[in-house]
Amino acid sequence: MVFYCSFTRPVTFIGRNPDQVDYVISSKNFVQNAIISRRHARVVRSVDSSSFRIHDDSRNGVFVNNVKIAGEIKFTNWDLYA
Repeated sequence: MVFYCSFTRPVTFIGRNPDQVDYVISSKNFVQNAIISRRHARVVRSVDSSSFRIHDDSRNGVFVNNVKIAGEIKFTNWDLYA
């Protein structure tokens, strides 16, 4: 499943707990619950809104363009993340 996010806030949280994040990743089965953290990742927008950094806040990792990131990485509007 692919969905598009608009990162208009200085910091945006992504994960499966609707009480803790701005964008919820649906986790309807046990495997997804084990992989997707309640607060999985955070996206930080630059002051001038020209770039974004995604930070891995999960236990299982965050993937950008099918590559597991270490800590954080700068990304563009067309990158895919999971």
